[in-house]
Amino acid sequence: MLKNYIENVFEKYDTDKNGVLDAQEMMAFFNDLYKNMGTENTINIEQAKAAIQSIDTNNDGNVDRAELFAAFKQLMAAYLFDHYLEISPCKTSFSINSNNSSISNHKCNR
Repeated sequence: MLKNYIENVFEKYDTDKNGVLDAQEMMAFFNDLYKNMGTENTINIEQAKAAIQSIDTNNDGNVDRAELFAAFKQLMAAYLFDHYLEISPCKTSFSINSNNSSISNHKCNR
């Protein structure tokens, strides 16, 4: 299910079809994601670049399918721990704060 979602993201937002999402494409993706969540929040290009830095494990300045999959997998796991198990052994390496349209990078504090 998540892999299908990631494929759909790339089909729609990888406008130059080079197999990675750049800052402009990530900004479009996140802004549509916010809109679909029913919020008027948006991110700008600098926040999109910050998101890429948080997600980009191979340091090429873009986000590929595997990196986006890993980021969403971490977000989903953290959400489940925080909301259903009421424990969180590790903060996600990437999170979106819809209250102030910020994207932040967290490290595990074990």
